[in-house]
Amino acid sequence: MYSSGDQTDAAMAQLFQANLAQIGIRLELQQVERAALLELAYGDTPPEQRPHFMSGGWWPDYNDSWNQIYPNYHSDSVGSKGSNAMFYRNPEVDRLMNQLKDAATEDEIRRLTGQIVKILTWDDPAAIFYAQIKKAAVLQKDIRGFVPNPIYINSYNFWAMWREAM
Repeated sequence: MYSSGDQTDAAMAQLFQANLAQIGIRLELQQVERAALLELAYGDTPPEQRPHFMSGGWWPDYNDSWNQIYPNYHSDSVGSKGSNAMFYRNPEVDRLMNQLKDAATEDEIRRLTGQIVKILTWDDPAAIFYAQIKKAAVLQKDIRGFVPNPIYINSYNFWAMWREAM
């Protein structure tokens, strides 16, 4: 299932369908309005009534391991309570996430994040992740103060930039 009007989602769905066909698996594609897709992904429809595959996207609020993992994998984030659209639940991940939220040192953050990622890698929650399309920023030689934003790609801190006289 993918959102109508989204050419990237359509292309990925068709590619996935073709790849599965090569190994003898038939995948029926269903195009729906974005609102219907979001209702399924972030609503309370039970997992057994959801499609086996659906497109989706998520973006963190800030570059922090807790903010990257909690919304997608904590049990408190299932259904309409977050973006855990896979209804993934693991009490140990929840316990470690609750500790990570209040971690005070970088070493503690690294240790807890490492433990969580190890469990998620082993559990392999139902998701296929793909990277953000590569973006480029082209600047003239006299532009100074440019710092790329690692989270909000194509967002620029213009008020910190200036043109230097050449």
